[in-house]
Parts: sequence; C-alpha cells; structure tokens
Amino acid sequence: MEMILVLALVIAGFLPLMLLFSNGVVTSSNTTKASQGLFLAQQTMEQLKNISWSNIVNSSEAAGTISGYPSFSRTVAVTEPYVNLKNVVVEVAWHTGALSDSVSLETYFANY
Repeated sequence: MEMILVLALVIAGFLPLMLLFSNGVVTSSNTTKASQGLFLAQQTMEQLKNISWSNIVNSSEAAGTISGYPSFSRTVAVTEPYVNLKNVVVEVAWHTGALSDSVSLETYFANY
C-alpha cells in the first residue's frame, strides 16, 4: 500500500515538471523564430541601403522561397510621403503550427 502511495506522489510531482519543460521548449522555439525573422528583416534593409534610389520598390517573397527559411515570408512596402523621401517597411512573417507571427522594421531613405 505504501508503495502505491509513494508512486502516486512521485507521478503527481513529475507532471508539473513535464508541463514546465514542454512550455520552455515552445518558448525557446518561438524566440528562435523571432530571431530568425529579425535577421531576415535586417538583411533586407542592408540590401536596400546598397541599391540605387529607383530600385527601392515594393516586393514580396512567399513562404518557401527564402533559401534556408522555408516557413518565412518577406514583404517590402515602400511609400513616398514627400518628394525624394521613401518610407520603407520590411515585414517578415512565419508560421508555427496553427499560429503565425511577424516582425517588422521601418526606416526612411532620402534621395540627396
């Protein structure tokens, strides 16, 4: 009888630990995806800094088309609020199971 009681207490103690562990794994995965998304957005901003003014235009890459990042998509949205000034927003989105998330960076480019 004591053995069954001890076994029940051990199982009751391990269940919360297993849940805590699985939540930690999910959080770690989400953080990794966010870091990768930020890297892809920064990469695009750097590429835009090194091209001519006229080539800074709207663009998009669907999920599965970014080499090495199959679950990520990337969109560049360009507006011209003033003459010789472009507002650029780079958004990178990804899916983790049924959930989706995104990160975006925004900057201005001037033609001077």
